[in-house]
Amino acid sequence: MKTPLLSALVLAALSAPSFGVIAYVVDAGGTGNQTFGGSLGMDFNVQAADGIAVNRLGVFDSGSDGLNLPISVGIFDRNTGLMVGTSQTLSGSGATLADGSRFVDLASPIGLPAGFQGSIVAWGYGAGEPNGNGAPARSVNSGGGNLYFLGAGRWDNAAGVLPANIDGGPFNRYAAGTFDFTQNNVIAPSMAYAIPAGTAGNQNFGGSLGQEFIVQSNVFVSQLSVFDDLSDGIAPGTTITAELWDNDLGTVVASEIFTANDPGTLVGGFRVKDLASDLMLTPGAYTIVAHGYNAAERNGNGGSTPALISLLNDAPGFLEFTGTSRFGTAGAYPGTPDGGPQNRYLAGNFTYSIPEPSRAALLLLGVAGVCLRRRR
Repeated sequence: MKTPLLSALVLAALSAPSFGVIAYVVDAGGTGNQTFGGSLGMDFNVQAADGIAVNRLGVFDSGSDGLNLPISVGIFDRNTGLMVGTSQTLSGSGATLADGSRFVDLASPIGLPAGFQGSIVAWGYGAGEPNGNGAPARSVNSGGGNLYFLGAGRWDNAAGVLPANIDGGPFNRYAAGTFDFTQNNVIAPSMAYAIPAGTAGNQNFGGSLGQEFIVQSNVFVSQLSVFDDLSDGIAPGTTITAELWDNDLGTVVASEIFTANDPGTLVGGFRVKDLASDLMLTPGAYTIVAHGYNAAERNGNGGSTPALISLLNDAPGFLEFTGTSRFGTAGAYPGTPDGGPQNRYLAGNFTYSIPEPSRAALLLLGVAGVCLRRRR
């Protein structure tokens, strides 16, 4: 059942994140599986309109039982190759443990401006204190769109440098460095699923492919998008349809069509189109669906190729990605849940933002309905 609109709006106004957010999260107690002593990096961009402040740097602690080797961590600018601020070195169990990583407070926060293209890099792992490569369980947290995670991992035999070598996936590959940040002001829109440009599909399924998510507090959806096989445009004669379904109502609440002549704008590995006006989703269950793929324009299926599992840009307290993927007949709700893995398909996508407190307060003045559209 839907939460009443006004009470949900009050919740959104009061719960917009202003606390520290851990960007790369490793499950507590997770153990590493690689003794690589060089530099390991994970790439991100800053989307927050007024930038972010990094307050703590952290490193993965295999087993969450203390660091048996000194592990260093720093943030690098991908454009200049230079470290921003200073690195930190952690050892033992003195630093603060949060989930599966240990953190040290910075004497002065590191300010990263809007548009900053960075990589969080850690080095010093080895026998007795392994890093993670593809394991243990890992996730990312954008703080509601403040960060965009490219998914790319990078490595270098040299310690303390921006790694020069881009790996071949999977995305969010390494359990190594991380950081804790706060946004400075406005939360920027964020695409729910991320995959790099140029990614190739591997399946020609023409039916509906869907991925479920839960809205916990109101969010605005401004764009729908579809995966573009090889990022080279929609193949001639192909029509890909993106649909946003309200599971509780059993109806389509937004849709967009993508063709060779009208493909939308390429963002990462997806083709994007703006909705005529923003759509507010109230708490409940939803599914993002796409259909129309074929041999000339393939979708992605991570069941056979794990590197095709897209990276999530989540917003704790607002969106929960259940991981359930579905398939079915084109043009209908995909009623058959698949057998995993979670977040399996490269197909439909959407761009969302979190209501600012002032925006939510304005909506209290008489706005009602399950799904609300606002003018740009």
